[in-house]
Amino acid sequence: MRTRLQTQFPQLVLLLLAGAFAMTLGELVLTGHTEEKQIVGISASSLGILFSLLGVVLRGKWKGLAIAGLLFVAFGGVMGTVEHREEALEHQEKAAAHAGGSHEEKEGEHGPPPLAPLSLAGLGVMGVLAVLAKQDSSARAAAENPTFVGSVR
Repeated sequence: MRTRLQTQFPQLVLLLLAGAFAMTLGELVLTGHTEEKQIVGISASSLGILFSLLGVVLRGKWKGLAIAGLLFVAFGGVMGTVEHREEALEHQEKAAAHAGGSHEEKEGEHGPPPLAPLSLAGLGVMGVLAVLAKQDSSARAAAENPTFVGSVR
């Protein structure tokens, strides 16, 4: 059991990441994060699901496709963080102007959470690491049996 878990661990992580991207997608849809440039979060979450699942099944040179896609998702998370931060600062400035120069916000009024998109970046990077850690079947056989004569690439 332990050996099987060790050899299948990257695939398990990728499946859990697909679930985490799905949860993020659900949260974005339920909170109405679907207008104009907000659609980027939904797109990145959807791509995260796709590339996590591709990371489970792709082998050899094709793993690069999943890695590139997950890096793209991570980059989208970083860009979303920058965008959220700028919007939060704009909101604070507007709130200060309406409150007569005070930086206090009224109850229920706040800008977007500035660090929320970092979840996409973290999930994307974790997915890249899981795909990189995944061994192909010939490499796994060679690791389990040093006398295996198959090609390792």
